[in-house]
Amino acid sequence: MRKNYRESLYALLRAEHAAPQHVRTMPPVRELVGHMMRTAKRDLTTGDLGKLAQRIGVIPA
Repeated sequence: MRKNYRESLYALLRAEHAAPQHVRTMPPVRELVGHMMRTAKRDLTTGDLGKLAQRIGVIPA
């Protein structure tokens, strides 16, 4: 991840597209997305990152 949130987000979205049930239930993914939500810039948290966080249950829908 190394603070490159956009690349990390796009990698997570590609993984989710390939295997949504697997990605959405992995604890490391939930932890990573939670960390990204706490530290990313607002434009990411209100866009695709926020939507991903809702889908995997990091934040309520």
